[in-house]
Amino acid sequence: MQGSVVKTDAGHQAHLQLFLDYEVERVWAALTEPKLLVKWLA
Repeated sequence: MQGSVVKTDAGHQAHLQLFLDYEVERVWAALTEPKLLVKWLA
């Protein structure tokens, strides 16, 4: 039981990391591309 909890936790961490990487990339793209920034903020 505990083993599966650890696995789930690791999977959640990986998912969270992917999500954060995606968000950072999206924000960076928006900051470097004003048109995207306006679209993103709208």
